[in-house]
Formats: sequence, structure tokens, C-alpha cells
Amino acid sequence: LAPAPRGIPLLAAATDKSRIIVFRTGSSKQHRNLFGHTCAEFSRPRIAWDPSGRFIASNSDVDLSVHVWHVASGEQVLKLQGHRLSIRDVTFLAESEQSDDQTGSRPEATLVTAGFDRSVRVWNQLNDVNCC
Repeated sequence: LAPAPRGIPLLAAATDKSRIIVFRTGSSKQHRNLFGHTCAEFSRPRIAWDPSGRFIASNSDVDLSVHVWHVASGEQVLKLQGHRLSIRDVTFLAESEQSDDQTGSRPEATLVTAGFDRSVRVWNQLNDVNCC
């Protein structure tokens, strides 16, 4: 289970197969179902919210990738590949501000993954997502 950041009243749960369920806190009502990642029978799915609460990332054991969804729309916005063995954990670094000459400052989201291939990967592609 992963509570949303910033007091957003949502809680995400990764199932043992291929779904992330986003619940409203204080209720058993499902807010959204996110599909796209796949987990083996005995795998341990991992999920992480980005610091803004707009995105959720999860590991996918079958294709050794990380999937990122825009929570409000349910749209999968990224599929990141690079690990050679199963992904052990996913997390977002704390939000920081980066100066951008044209638009002022914008939040920067950095995703970090660790795999059983003994590698740690740093992903900055989320900063380029223009969706939803």
C-alpha cells in the first residue's frame, strides 16, 4: 500500500497480477484501476507516487520494465526499460525546483529503481511528459 503525498486523499495498492487499484481514503470505493504492468505469480509488485501526486510508477516483472501512469486520467504515460533482471524497488526522489529560462521554475521528478541485476537506474523522463 502506498498513500498519496501532500495529503491527497488517495491510497494505491498493487495486486499480485497486473493491476494497481487506487482507493479514496476513508472509503472502500475504487477511484481508478491502472492496468499494464505484469507480475509473476510469486513476485512482489512495487509502487511509488511522484512527489506531486500526479503519477504512480510500478515494476513489471515479466518484461523487466517500469510503468508510469497519470493518476487522474488513468493513462500510461511511460514504459521504461533497462534492467536485465527483476526490479526490486521503485521510488521517487523528493521534488526539487529547476530553473527553466522560458517558463520560470518547474517541479523536477526523478524516479530511481533498483534491480536484482545489481544496478540502480535514475530516470528523468517524467520531466518530459506533457499529458493530461
